[in-house]
Amino acid sequence: MAVSRRNQFIKRLTRQWVLQSHQYKRYHTLRSRYDKQLERQVQLIVVLFMAGMVLGYLFGIKTLLSWWQISRFYALLAVLAYFIPKAILPTIYKRFAELKILLAVFGLAPFLTGLLLTINYGFADTPFTEHYKVTHAEYFVSDQIVEIELEKHTYQSFYELRRVPMPTQDIFTPDSAIIYAANGAFGIAVYKKVELIP
Repeated sequence: MAVSRRNQFIKRLTRQWVLQSHQYKRYHTLRSRYDKQLERQVQLIVVLFMAGMVLGYLFGIKTLLSWWQISRFYALLAVLAYFIPKAILPTIYKRFAELKILLAVFGLAPFLTGLLLTINYGFADTPFTEHYKVTHAEYFVSDQIVEIELEKHTYQSFYELRRVPMPTQDIFTPDSAIIYAANGAFGIAVYKKVELIP
């Protein structure tokens, strides 16, 4: 009788161990699958962020919008991206709600901002010219750049527009500047180049 009780006890322990072992394996298989999905989504967010920052910088400096206006546009896109239905996102976003915030703020918003700035610049109309008198010019010989100030402080907040490349052999005191600007695809003005006239 004692032997049968002991055998039943061992069978029960073995059954529990097998059951727990199976649940443990299933739990860790599921967890590793979620870990891989999470890692892929974080990598996607990082790639979108980097692409958006590069595009945003390259075409943001050529767009005649202040960085404050671009950042407000960025915030609007982040809010809109947050309201993307979870049904069209991978299932990992249902399990980790904070991942959707990361995707909206650090993935989609910078990428869409950079993409829209790129489209606006790339599909701009035919350039038109604007003539301005140069009131002050400062040379940076090591960078081969001249920084100009235009009359009535025009384009004062657009630092990159006022920094014009100038080879050292062509140094002269500019009297006026011609800005080649155009209306972008979304109606936001962009500048193509700046030409200095002695």
